[in-house]
This record gives sequence, C-alpha cells and structure tokens, in this order.
Amino acid sequence: MYTGKIHFKKFFKLIKQYFYFILLLFYFTFILFYFYSILLLFYYNMWENAMEEYLMETLSLIT
Repeated sequence: MYTGKIHFKKFFKLIKQYFYFILLLFYFTFILFYFYSILLLFYYNMWENAMEEYLMETLSLIT
C-alpha cells in the first residue's frame, strides 16, 4: 500500500495554511507600520511648526 501521496497532500495543506497565516502577518505589520509612519509624520510636522513659531518669537524678541 502506497501512502506517499496522502502525506504529500497533508504537507501541502499545512504549507498552504502557514502561507495564508504568514500573508496575514505581513499584511497586519504593513498596516501597523503605515499608521505608525503617518503618526510619526504628523508629530514631526507639529514639532517642526512649534519650533518655527518659537524661533520666530525669539528672533522678534531679539530684534
């Protein structure tokens, strides 16, 4: 009795399951990094604006 085919099918099924799991993992990490980058850009922009205002105020006080 040859059972190699059944084992191969099980192995392939397992790989397929893990492939979808890995795909999902990559998808979630991509979304996470995307949101994090947006947040980082937003905060950097805010900080830059604040620094610009601060510098303008200090320059106006000096002159």
